[in-house]
Order: sequence, then structure tokens, then C-alpha cells
Amino acid sequence: MHFRRAQSLALASTAALTLSLAGCGGSSSTSSDGKITIQVVTAADYGYKTLVGAYEKAHPNIKVQLVQLDGGTLSTKLTTQLAAGRGAPDIVGMVNDNMPLYLKSSDKFADFADYGSKTGQWLGWKAQAGSADGKTITGLGTDIGGMALCYRKDLFAEAGLPTDPAAVGKLWTSWDDLVTVGERFQSKVPGVKFVDSPGNVWTAMLGQMDETFFSAKDDSFDADQNALLKKNFMTVAKLATAGVTNGVAPFTPEWHAVLKQGKAAVSVCPAWMLSRIQTDGGDAYKGKWSLAAAPGGGNWGGSYLMVPKQGEHVKEAVALAQWLTAPAQQEANFASGSYLPSTVEALNAPAVQNAKSSYFSDAPIGRIYAASALKLKGDFYRGGDDGTAQGPFLAALLRVVQGNQKPEAAWKQAIADTKAALQQ
Repeated sequence: MHFRRAQSLALASTAALTLSLAGCGGSSSTSSDGKITIQVVTAADYGYKTLVGAYEKAHPNIKVQLVQLDGGTLSTKLTTQLAAGRGAPDIVGMVNDNMPLYLKSSDKFADFADYGSKTGQWLGWKAQAGSADGKTITGLGTDIGGMALCYRKDLFAEAGLPTDPAAVGKLWTSWDDLVTVGERFQSKVPGVKFVDSPGNVWTAMLGQMDETFFSAKDDSFDADQNALLKKNFMTVAKLATAGVTNGVAPFTPEWHAVLKQGKAAVSVCPAWMLSRIQTDGGDAYKGKWSLAAAPGGGNWGGSYLMVPKQGEHVKEAVALAQWLTAPAQQEANFASGSYLPSTVEALNAPAVQNAKSSYFSDAPIGRIYAASALKLKGDFYRGGDDGTAQGPFLAALLRVVQGNQKPEAAWKQAIADTKAALQQ
């Protein structure tokens, strides 16, 4: 995925789980016993606790310190540290959306290509965060989200729909099919909405597009000229007008309540969503959820590891980052917590391909997610103000679901609201 300009820093906050970093800085150090401390700061749990334990055992001179901050704090601190030329962590984990900002300052980060890294081991669209020719590699790909649709097996049976993952995947060869299948489901199970939220379907569709709100040529806002974007908007709007989706925004208390109370039969499911559904549903829904392929594959999520040059132990930090993102470690990380690999070798490994989940009715989650990622092709461009643009369009879809606006009027207002926001 080649990034050409900085995106918005709008990220949902994540609670700091490992250390409170009142003064996260001056990370590199050598202790009195001669051990080198490498600090790894991320905006989410990357599942590295077990891995770094193995790394420390194999490298007795290295001590790894894992730190987790919310995304906004991490970005703000890092920007300040890079400008000051001091205080940055040895390794930074940066989500896809924020990478463009730091690629503008790629000279402040180690070039992994100088240390032997090659882009060929990653999926083509995840291969690098650096120059388009692969000669400069600023970030090493960690996990990805992939794409699937989770569905309530018990509710599908009640509606007379197939329940086997392969058969369910054939119900929706395109996103438009969700409307038809949703109406069929709704006629049999009127007390439950077919889809949890229009926003998640919208996000999944955006993830398959080469361009969304901005032109790859000059980063100008051209959503009003993007025919595919409007078509996708109208497809999601049809879910609303057909009455087959809940009128809640993703990741809000209302959305979590929908999952906790069993008020949705289908949810858009990148790999990391599995844990959220399981947390909300608890034991009450174990074995009632399953997983099927999403139309056209896809991806939602993922990160990169970067090494600021200002650290005292850049060589050791690069070696750790390379090891953490290598296929063997990605494969192990998936087995421990559904962190879907971004390397082709790990995605094709038996441990990933054969993975199943008892909570999700022993669905072949590894095979489904790997296929979704391997199927995705493109050079996905996201504009400098992509985050600013997404809000008005999601709000527009919610107005349609809630019966406050017709789809065409909602589209036009989303365009107008975004233009206004970009001028602020």
C-alpha cells in the first residue's frame, strides 16, 4: 500500500494497558547488568508479550519494554519527539491510517532496506511503508484485519437460511446481496435486525476501493465525482430503507448493546472483531456465531513497526522489529490471539490455514481470513484528510436508517458537510 500524503489523526482512544507513560522518552538504555533495554510503544495490544519473552531468552543481553498508549497520545508524543530530536521510543507501532504522516518524515526513521529487509515477503498491498519502488522501507508490516462476515448460526436456521460457512458465503457474492438476504431473514425473524450497523458495511466497502474521497492524482476531494463511491453509499442506504439494519454507529455503547442483547444476525468481521463479539456476547452466544467469506475479500486494520533513528540502539531495535514481523512470529501470534499475518508465508502456513474457533462454531477462520487477504488487489490511495471525510458520510447513513433523510438527499448533504469541514 503506497501512501502519498498525511491522513487525519482521528483514532479511537484505547486504554493504556501496560505502563502509564507520563514521560515516555529517552527509551534506549543500558542497565547496570549490561542489558540493553528496547522500548516498544504501540497504540493497541499487538500480542507481543509471549513473543518478547522468547526473544529475551534467545538474546540474554536484551530487555524488551512493552508500552501501550491511546492512539492520539502516541501520535502527539512522537511528533514532538521527532521535532525535538530526542525522547522517541526505540520501536513505534503505527496503525495504517497514521503512517502517511510519518512517511513525510521518513528521514527520521531507520530504513529497513539498509538492514536486509525485502518487501517480497508481504502481501503486495501491505508490502511496505516507504517508497513505491521498495528501495526505502520505513515500516515493517505487522498484522492485518482481513475481512469476513460473522453471522448468528441459530438465527439463520430460524430464518430457513443455510448455516454452513461455505453455503452462507454463497448467499452474498456482492454487497447488494445483503439487502435481498436481509429482507428474506427479516420476514422470518422480525424481532432481530439482519445487520448490526450500516457504518461497518460502509467501512468494509471503502476498504476494497482504490480511491474513496480523494483523487490519487492531486489529493483533491472528488467524492462527488466518484461513481463507485456513490454506488456503494446507495447500497448501504438500501439496507437502511429496507429496514434490515440497526440504526447505531459502530463501537458506541448502543452498538455494543446490540451485540450483547443478540439484536443482530450479521456483523462485519475483520479478524480483530472476533474478540469484541466474543467479549460482548459472552458464554450466552458461544457456538451460536459462525463466520463466512465477505463479498470480494478485503481488509480492515493493521499496523507497521518503525524505528526512529535518534535511539541509542538502532541496530538492536531494527533486529527486534524484523524478528517480530517475520513469518514465524506472525504465525505464532495468530495462534495466540487472531492477529492475522501480513506475510504471504504465514498466511499460507498450516497453523493459519487450519485454524478454527470453538466460539464461532468451529468455522475455518484461518482459511477464510487468509483467502480474503490474498484475494485483495490494488494500490489503495487514501487522502490527506480521509478521516475528516468519513464522519459526514457515516452520519448521513445513520440519518437514512433513522428515517430522517432520503438516500439522495443524505448523499448530497454528506458531500456539502465534508466540503465545509475541509475548509475549516
